[in-house]
Amino acid sequence: MRSNSSTSSSEALVSAGPGASDFFARVRTFLLPFLILPVLAVPFLLSGELVPVSVVAWAQSRGVPLLFLQKYSDHNFALKVASANMRKAEVIVLGSSRTNQWRSRQFAPYTFYNAGNTAARLGDIAQFLAKLEYNPKVIIFSLDYFMFSDSWSPESDRMAKGDIEYPHEAAYILTQLAQSYVNGSARLSVWPKEPNYSQWAVGLSAQNGVGFRLDGSYQYGTIYRGMKAGVATPDDALQRIEKGVAPFIKSAKPDAAELSAFRELVNAARKRGIALVGVTTSYNPVVVDAIERSADHGLWRLFRSAAFRSSLESLGVITFDFTDIGSYDGRAAEFIDAFHPSEPSLSRQLLAMMKRPEMKALLPEIRTGEIAAALEQASEFEVYRNSF
Repeated sequence: MRSNSSTSSSEALVSAGPGASDFFARVRTFLLPFLILPVLAVPFLLSGELVPVSVVAWAQSRGVPLLFLQKYSDHNFALKVASANMRKAEVIVLGSSRTNQWRSRQFAPYTFYNAGNTAARLGDIAQFLAKLEYNPKVIIFSLDYFMFSDSWSPESDRMAKGDIEYPHEAAYILTQLAQSYVNGSARLSVWPKEPNYSQWAVGLSAQNGVGFRLDGSYQYGTIYRGMKAGVATPDDALQRIEKGVAPFIKSAKPDAAELSAFRELVNAARKRGIALVGVTTSYNPVVVDAIERSADHGLWRLFRSAAFRSSLESLGVITFDFTDIGSYDGRAAEFIDAFHPSEPSLSRQLLAMMKRPEMKALLPEIRTGEIAAALEQASEFEVYRNSF
């Protein structure tokens, strides 16, 4: 008996006419972009270039072991503000890149955060302070002669103060990423870890081992691995001194506006009960000798004079001048480059600082013995490595 079932065989369906096959072809065409786009998007997401710094600050403040530095945007100011407010550390570091190597373990048992690499001039430090939602016990800030020069001020105008802006900035970053992947200048990461300590790496620069650690300090990962390309040598610094190129700005005297900015910074800190410690960190000895002999750097010599230092300290700021490595038992080899002292160098400077009664009274619990012991095991560039 013949069945009257309405179920058609697959053969019958195929032969039913072009409508069915066209339908499935159209479905495949429609779904294909949705299947391909996520695959294409993965390298862009894993690059970390589009991650808001507020997310990074949240993760690092909770101890997620990641290194951060984006290549195609600079929102480090916003990162450090957000991180500082989340952590509410007792000791904060502020200033230029010359503060990069202050580490949390140097200041144990006090809570610490390095908010450096965010201030090109005194006004930037004051602006950062205004954004702090709490009052740290101590702010250590970079105190450099060029910060008092009117010629230096424009350098900070290009520094972003907020997070990544969507959509126009994100579109620019995507364009740069696409170009870097096409021309091979950036690698496609399937597992974004940095090569020094296998931390999670957010940002293309971080994936090379360069960027901000959990305590806010800066990891010079390529230099730790012996890669010297792009490093400012003493010869490079000598040329900068001769030409007056940053940071060796040619100036004869301090700018009145910058002196006023310094007084405003001091007054703002005093009102909030925050102690200020200004530190002039060291330079390579070759650099110091050259700039001392330069006839075009009168501000440098004035800045280092006892009278100028006295005028700063009369406002209530504790100051230290470690320009010469002999002032803190420094080592000529302990420099990242010609004008950035390394972590061992700053550890030695902190030991010298703690010999001053004012500093001892300010931070009496700092474990100088542990710092000295750690220095005995240090390399030219690292003391605490990836420990906090």
